Amino acid sequence: MHYGISQVILKELGPAESLVKLREIGFEYVEIHSAYLDPRFTSGERFEGLVRALSESGIVAAQAHLPFWSGIDIGNYNDIIRTYGMNVTREAVERCGELGKPRLVLHPGTWQGSADAGVVGIFRELVIDAVREIAQLAAGHSLTVAVENMLGNGPEDGRRRFGAPIEDLIQIAEAVPGVKACLDTGHAFFNGQDPAECVRKLAAAGILAAMHVQDTDCFPHDRHWLPGKGAIDWPAFVAAVQETHYEREGGAFILEVSPRYGDAVGIATEALALREKLGVN
Repeated sequence: MHYGISQVILKELGPAESLVKLREIGFEYVEIHSAYLDPRFTSGERFEGLVRALSESGIVAAQAHLPFWSGIDIGNYNDIIRTYGMNVTREAVERCGELGKPRLVLHPGTWQGSADAGVVGIFRELVIDAVREIAQLAAGHSLTVAVENMLGNGPEDGRRRFGAPIEDLIQIAEAVPGVKACLDTGHAFFNGQDPAECVRKLAAAGILAAMHVQDTDCFPHDRHWLPGKGAIDWPAFVAAVQETHYEREGGAFILEVSPRYGDAVGIATEALALREKLGVN
């Protein structure tokens, strides 16, 4: 199975430099960091440096994370905010056309939800319309969009956040043919869902196409730790992935771990060594 890591772990090094360093460590597959696809934060010149680094290093962009922060909300009920988010996302998709064939990871908005089912329904339709447009643009580059399950609000919060349960990803894919799903293990676990069972459900629906693999103890939120640092049952998760067609369909086991918890290069090096321990072959 393709085994890789998000560039976010070495984000301080920059677009091209982080790729070179990850290749030196021994990674062959990466997820491109969202900031490097975002024209607000990475110039065209620096992005072209990333493209050259991909080619020269031989590292493969298995996934690319579309922009999701600093005002990006593709399902916002405010037309101005939604249009702004869509415009940035369109430019990012165009950049992805230069990266080979990564799966494009997309957040279904950043809205925190509502206890009113009618309001949730309105947001659902806004998200689906936005995903449909982004998916059509990606298809023009022969790229696939994979919508990520979001972090919910926690068990004490009565608001329903559309896009948190993996069942919402199945709804989106049913409404927009060709759209797939990205499973974030930490988000699922925080939301009270078993990551291994999520794998089975998404695979049964035929939409599992990307992963963010991270561990958490759920306090106070997901942690983006290396597997084994938190409470997720990793043998069960890996076994569930190996039961599916994920590998044969080109899916990658991508670690999305944070540099907040120590030396980033050391964490990345430890992440590579985890492959054998996890049994990801």
